[in-house]
Amino acid sequence: MIGDKSPGSVDFWCDAWQQVRQSSLLKTTQKANPEKWLDFYDRVSDIWLEMWGNPWVLGRAVGHALCQKGDLDQNTRVLDVGSGPGALAVPLAGLAKQVTALDNSRGMLRTAQVNAKKHGLSNLETWWGDWRDYKPLDLYGLVIAGFFPPAMGPDGLGSLESLSKGAVALVIGTGSETVPWRRELWSRIMDKPLEFSNLHLTCALNYLLTSGRMPDLRHFSLPVELDLDKDRVLKYFSSYFKIFGKSGLEVDRILQDWAAPKTTDGRIKSRGRVEAALLVWQKPGA
Repeated sequence: MIGDKSPGSVDFWCDAWQQVRQSSLLKTTQKANPEKWLDFYDRVSDIWLEMWGNPWVLGRAVGHALCQKGDLDQNTRVLDVGSGPGALAVPLAGLAKQVTALDNSRGMLRTAQVNAKKHGLSNLETWWGDWRDYKPLDLYGLVIAGFFPPAMGPDGLGSLESLSKGAVALVIGTGSETVPWRRELWSRIMDKPLEFSNLHLTCALNYLLTSGRMPDLRHFSLPVELDLDKDRVLKYFSSYFKIFGKSGLEVDRILQDWAAPKTTDGRIKSRGRVEAALLVWQKPGA
C-alpha cells in the first residue's frame, strides 16, 4: 500500500494517514461541503452535548489527566480548537487560568458561553472563524483539539503546535460510538454500513512517535446514560442526514419507525459508553 517505505519511518505514517483521510466518506464530505456541516453544527448546537449522555464526563476526565501530567494548572492559558459547545473547554476552564474556545459555528460558541455561565465561569472567551486565520498575540501553554477533523493529519498537528508554547493534545475517538443510533440509521437511510475505524488514532500515535515527539497516551471508557426528548433526537438526525443529501418524507418515515420502539412517554433512553483516547506531547523545541 505504501510501497517500500519502512513502517518505522515518519514518511510511512504521513502517507498512511493521507490515505485514511482520502478513503473516508465523512472526511471527504467535510472537505467538499463544509457549508453543509456548518449548517448542521449551527442547527444542533443546543442538543449536541445531550447526545453524549453526561456531557461533561469526558472533559472532566481529560482535565484530570492533564493536571496529573503537569500540563494544566491554574496558571495555564488554554486554546480549544474546534471547541463546539464546550465539552472540553468548559471543564478545562474550571481548572485553568483562561480558556479560548475557537470554532467556526456561531451557534456552538453561543452554547459554549451559556454553558460556561451555568457553571459560574468567567474565564472562557470565544473566537469565531477559521482556525487557520487565528493569530494570537501570545502563544498558549496548552493547545487541545477534540474530535476535530481538520487537525487529523501531519499538517493539522503542525498548525496546532504553531499556537502552543508548550503542550499540545488531541482527543480522538477509538472507532466506537456512545450508542449505536447513528450506525443503525446510517444502514437504513444510506443503505450501507457506516465505516468503522480507529485508524486516525493509529496514524496519529505512530506519526508522533516516528517524528520524535514521544506522546503520552491515555484511554477513557466512561459510562453514560441518555434521556432525551424524542423530537429533539429526530431533529438532530434529520439535520445530520441532510448533509449527505438524504431528506424528505421517506427519511422522516425511517426516523419515526426507528424511534417508535425506543420511545416511552415522548422520551428516548439508553445507556452507553464514551470511548476516547488522549494524546499529549510537547511542541518540538519548547
